Amino acid sequence: MAELTGSLCLDDFAEGKGVLGTTFMSTAAQELKTGALDDDLVKVSEHFGRTDKQTVFQTAGALVGKDFLSWKADAEFAGQGLTLRDILLPLNKIPDSFILDKETLAKWQYLKGAKSEERTHSSGYRWRYSEGSMSFPDPVDRPSRTILTGEGGSTPSRFKHVVDQDGHLRRLHPIELERLNGFPDDWTREGTQGVIQDGKRAFFMGNALVVGLIRMVGATLAERLD
Repeated sequence: MAELTGSLCLDDFAEGKGVLGTTFMSTAAQELKTGALDDDLVKVSEHFGRTDKQTVFQTAGALVGKDFLSWKADAEFAGQGLTLRDILLPLNKIPDSFILDKETLAKWQYLKGAKSEERTHSSGYRWRYSEGSMSFPDPVDRPSRTILTGEGGSTPSRFKHVVDQDGHLRRLHPIELERLNGFPDDWTREGTQGVIQDGKRAFFMGNALVVGLIRMVGATLAERLD
């Protein structure tokens, strides 16, 4: 197997000895699969996932050079689990601009829903566009989806979060987005030029990482460096 820096090799990842495996205490590898990618990156891009009836890539893995391992891993977490509901502000703290208006509701429903429709390119080329449905509104009794940089703004979107709070459909407030990433409330409210607009604050959180996870990975790296 290909060697990494030091004495750690691909086999060690399957035993949970990598940085992420050690940090998040994933169980030992199950249903281990091995292989190597093609030297031709164009072939990899054009044929990846299209020739095999069942992918060899599972929930965890490691790649060194062209060699890869892939296995089924289950994460172990002993801390407190949070749901989307746990980070929501009271409805009376939410500006009216975050409440979905009736005029755009149909657009939201269309974008979030499943669809299979013919579309035409400006060149005249036609193709069949299909995609599955997304939860609308987002379930507040489950963890949040990933925040994207386009989370802000009132324009209907397939990927923005929408929650039902006391019978009102609304978008997430910047403070709630900060909480999802583990930042203190109003961390992004002011900058060197003064108060930051809500859309830019959402963009910042879409570009950010989850603070707690980075702290945990950093602790593992620091321990190994010592």
